[in-house]
Amino acid sequence: MRLRLFWGWLLLPALALTLACGGAAETITVVETVVVEKQVKGDTIVETVVVEVEKVVRRDPVVVVATPTPAPKGPVPRNRIFVMPMGGTIIANHDNFNPYALGNQLQRFVLSKGFNEMMFYGNLNTGEQIPWQAESWSLAADNKTVTIKVRDGVKWSDGTKFSAHDIVFTLNEINGGGSTQGNLVNVPFETGAIASIRAIDDMTVELVQDVANPRWFWKNFGISHENHVPIMPKHIWEGQDLETFKFYDPAKNWPVNTGAFELVSSSPQQIIMQRKDDWWGVESGFWPKTRHVEQLIFVPSGDGAATTQMIINNEAETSILDVGDFLAAKARNPKLRSWFRTGPIWGPSDGCVFRFTPNNLKPPWDNADLRRALQYATNRDQIVELALEGSVNTAVLPFAEYGGVQAYIEPLQDLIAQYNPGEYNLDKSAELMTSLGYAKDSGGFWAKDGERLTFTANSAAWRAHHLPPAVQQWRDAGFDVDSKSWDGDSAMESLLSGEWEIYNEVHCGSLTDPFETLNDFHSKWSRPLGENQPYRHATSRMNNPEYDAIIDKMEVLEPSPTDPEYTALVREAVEIYLQEVPEIVWGEERHAVTFNETYWTNYATDENPYAAPFFCCWSSPYLIILQLLPTQ
Repeated sequence: MRLRLFWGWLLLPALALTLACGGAAETITVVETVVVEKQVKGDTIVETVVVEVEKVVRRDPVVVVATPTPAPKGPVPRNRIFVMPMGGTIIANHDNFNPYALGNQLQRFVLSKGFNEMMFYGNLNTGEQIPWQAESWSLAADNKTVTIKVRDGVKWSDGTKFSAHDIVFTLNEINGGGSTQGNLVNVPFETGAIASIRAIDDMTVELVQDVANPRWFWKNFGISHENHVPIMPKHIWEGQDLETFKFYDPAKNWPVNTGAFELVSSSPQQIIMQRKDDWWGVESGFWPKTRHVEQLIFVPSGDGAATTQMIINNEAETSILDVGDFLAAKARNPKLRSWFRTGPIWGPSDGCVFRFTPNNLKPPWDNADLRRALQYATNRDQIVELALEGSVNTAVLPFAEYGGVQAYIEPLQDLIAQYNPGEYNLDKSAELMTSLGYAKDSGGFWAKDGERLTFTANSAAWRAHHLPPAVQQWRDAGFDVDSKSWDGDSAMESLLSGEWEIYNEVHCGSLTDPFETLNDFHSKWSRPLGENQPYRHATSRMNNPEYDAIIDKMEVLEPSPTDPEYTALVREAVEIYLQEVPEIVWGEERHAVTFNETYWTNYATDENPYAAPFFCCWSSPYLIILQLLPTQ
């Protein structure tokens, strides 16, 4: 059942009831503070009254927890509220503001949107770096030593100055100094990745990486993707258990943060944050723009159909919808849009591509010419049209259309034209099969030495709709192929096992330079048949020593699209990739990220790409919330 939203402060009781499942229902009376509007000779008078109301609750067990709530400044009008649906039926861990607690996703879905800030943000669309809590970082010639300069004027919500000591404390803790990372979430690097870290002074941090890597710091702390490494206030966290500390005590005004919003209330039904008038960004002059969003509300929204209905009814501002749901919703609410205002491609890049991956170690797919023959038999345009309603662009290389990455790829158009991986050509496919000793049998399928080439195309169940058009194309080209889908955890287990010939999967990698994706084809990731792969995006099991040597050289160089040495290595690696055909990329993954312009405009879009707009789970939407403009 869809949850109905009630605006203003009607959902802020003085008592929060934590209800356990089970037991009989009974009616109890609780005291609530509500806002009442009265009309007096044409004027509206807002009055706060205390009333007794009856509620039906579960009798056993019931835990009543006193939860002091900040006094409201007055009811916030709907056109100054930004509502984000979260899916599901309750907000799990609503009282746990520890962003590193195992199983806690509050940082990913809620706190990154206005509460916990990052040292740096990034605009993936342009490759721009956006300093925030810190004003700069620099890497020494050893590619290991990072110097971080803290921004003057940043302060915690309790008035304490944000300093280098907070950074050193937090990173020491999650690096393994206070706990093992197997019991933490949102730590993107391995235990011990930081060899040492110290505060040179109150405003300067020196961090030494365990291994020379020019990308490590920015990848982990700056790209505003799935980066959720907020700095914690040392003066509160020191001495606490990193794994169990909830950082939630309203009587102590916890949680403390540096973000532009403060917590008003948190329950399984909703989390409300209010615009902070004394935010450091305003007081220091760092953020001179007017902040129009006065309140953030996060609510569980049920399933996709319920979320779609909320968007249609103007009860929520943004979500990620299936293309079909987006089009249906847009037909009923013309104020809805996505990254592109017109289709058929609607959504933004998300850093991933769709691909069919042959198992490069499993005969006969260990032959690049056989993989290329299958590539020639793949009609990307048709797959995109039939499987995804034409809602994504076709692709031939495993790189998203982010500006930082494309700066390296655009100069390679001659290589792409030379190898032409996107060519759909059944004659060339047949020529390659014939050169490999195959001939079509009486059933019209490729066979060799009296044995038909048969294989299965595998997929996770939620992507299985990609397979029917591809399977039919391949069968029409003479490949005797069927398909199999995997549900739940078995999908990942099957992918990593390598016990397959072809797998339909996404390839997520490079966001700022091509190395991250190209590194996925290094043989260090390959495992012998029968052993599980360690990493889902490196499942091709490609082995090429020449390629490995190129990637090893790239890894220790600071990436730059204007560095001739680095760009030459990118070119060499991409050419070997095109020769090897370790995967068949067929489209760029895009989602219909939906924006409701009934109350708000100036979302990050194709016309104004100042941030990546994935409100669900990235840190960059904080930059969008700060810059939204009201329509009324």
